[in-house]
Amino acid sequence: MKLRLISALLASALVAPTFAADEALARLFSTTPKFSDYQISPDGQHLSVVISDKGVNAMLFLDRATRKVVGQGRPGMMYLVGDHQWVDNERVMFKLMQTVPWQKQPGYAGELFTLDYTGRKGEIIYGYSSGERQVGSHMKKKEGKFAAGFPLDSLADEDGFITLLSVPASATGRRAVALEILKVHVETGRQKNLGGTPSGTFDVAIDSNGRPLVAAVRSSQNLLEVHLRNHEEMSWSQLPSHQFGNAFSPQAVSADNSTLYVLDNWNADQTGVYSFSLKDGAYKPVLVDDKASVRNVLKTVDQRGVYAVEFDDGKPSYALMPGNYPEGTDFKDVLGAFPGERVSINGRSKDGQFVIVRTESDKAPASYHMIDFKAGDISLLGSEQPEIAKLPLQASEPFKIKSFDGMMINGYFTKAAKDSAAKPLIVMVHGGPQARDYWEFDTDTQYLSQLGYNVLRVNFRGSEGFGLAYEQAGYKHWGDHIQQDIKAAADWAQSQGYGKDGNTCIYGGSFGGYSALQSSVMYPGFYKCAAAVAGVYDLEMMYKKGDISEVDWGIAFLEERMGKDPALLKAHSPIHAVDKLQSNLLLVHGKKDRRVPFAHAEALMAALDKAGKKYQWLEFEDETHGFYGEDNQTKFRMALADFFAANLKQ
Repeated sequence: MKLRLISALLASALVAPTFAADEALARLFSTTPKFSDYQISPDGQHLSVVISDKGVNAMLFLDRATRKVVGQGRPGMMYLVGDHQWVDNERVMFKLMQTVPWQKQPGYAGELFTLDYTGRKGEIIYGYSSGERQVGSHMKKKEGKFAAGFPLDSLADEDGFITLLSVPASATGRRAVALEILKVHVETGRQKNLGGTPSGTFDVAIDSNGRPLVAAVRSSQNLLEVHLRNHEEMSWSQLPSHQFGNAFSPQAVSADNSTLYVLDNWNADQTGVYSFSLKDGAYKPVLVDDKASVRNVLKTVDQRGVYAVEFDDGKPSYALMPGNYPEGTDFKDVLGAFPGERVSINGRSKDGQFVIVRTESDKAPASYHMIDFKAGDISLLGSEQPEIAKLPLQASEPFKIKSFDGMMINGYFTKAAKDSAAKPLIVMVHGGPQARDYWEFDTDTQYLSQLGYNVLRVNFRGSEGFGLAYEQAGYKHWGDHIQQDIKAAADWAQSQGYGKDGNTCIYGGSFGGYSALQSSVMYPGFYKCAAAVAGVYDLEMMYKKGDISEVDWGIAFLEERMGKDPALLKAHSPIHAVDKLQSNLLLVHGKKDRRVPFAHAEALMAALDKAGKKYQWLEFEDETHGFYGEDNQTKFRMALADFFAANLKQ
């Protein structure tokens, strides 16, 4: 079907704004989108969208045909709207994100809230506190359990129940506990218990009746286990580990409860889609690529099948699954309507007539569109960052090079928005390290580009998405091979004329902050400056402080990824080599950080002071692992801009 665009994208007519001061640009890139996460009701009659302004958000409901507002609501002063989904034709359900005065980043305390499209009927249907209390206009809290709820269904069943994974408060800490599967009524909060799961469960697949079928479990030794449910005997049995890979992640159970679709890497390097027969146990690959792992699966309206998958080996690509899925046929038309963009389906009416599509690219912030397949029309609903879209945003070009030992590594290069003979280059390192950079709109990249800097991002060994062997190549090599990959990419960029010796800096957060320091001590003088945010500076400290070491499998995880030999940990910790530093430093950390505690920054500064090394320091009293508050983000970006301006020639 050829789709017709009826609400024109005005990109060609946009006029780039001018900024009187750096603060205006920093604030623009730090502002939460005013409109985000458009979705559609199952009957296709109403749209929902999250609206945000100055740290407060709410749900807004529109009539699909007229686009007029029919209702809005927010769940009280101490809450924000989290992930939301339509559960029936009348209402949405979303996670309540709690806010506290002493911390900018809200947290999920386990409460689930339903709100009808008029905005008048709102109920907390599940959560920690018991009793009934008023939390907003017409919004009451039902009796709940001291546990957190995580939806396993997309829609409520005919009786108004939705299936949840219930995580008790006792699941925190080093003791793994069994979880419960519950059916909860989306209006009354009434509960039905469907049984428990094995201790250590982190993912569950349910059948078409909402009953648990498969549980993925992480043991205290950080080993993956798969358990099957026997409903006749009301018991769980563990599958032998040789029958599946180490990326097992259940995605969907077929409508006849005969087949489980799984993401896994069984007998393969890359993660792809497998089918697991619930009748005879046969495990077969359905769609596995030899170059890239599946990034995302697209599920049918009833959530009982997978009709397409997304890969990213430099740029997004898509493949349709075998089978005659109407959603797959429509998705081909969607891809044809948005060539050269990353496409995801954000919502779909039950009959398939209306689809909400989210698009973005390396130089275009996310936009939402509605497709009417019956009429063949596409209409623009809104853009998340329309003011940023007016700027001269730059393309992010994929590259692949050989590293120091011949291993192929990849990443992205983004030119400065204004050309300069000085070629100032910033190497921006992603976190993780089991994460990766993608071809998509990246706020930090475009901000630095607007400031006049070339930006290099590197998917070093250890990054996810390129196969198990590539990821494992980074294990126990945080402080050597990974940093050598980053240096190889920086050398390549300079050889291409994208940067110059003596005019290159390195910057990153979390593992990227670690790399900013570790690369600077490994290659003294190569990086003119290093900016580290929430960085790990003492690997041995990771075993003693932080939320990873507090969970049941945390110690085994750290031993696998970092190693446990004290000599290795010391050699890979920049805190023990600060005397080698020649780079100018900017250190930034939030005092409420539990992933990489503030103690890392304190210890590093003490070592720098002892060695007589100068540095700039910025701390945030009310931030965790990164920045959430718009004012704090603005303050950080201004400090970053000043730091690079003082160190890099333009």
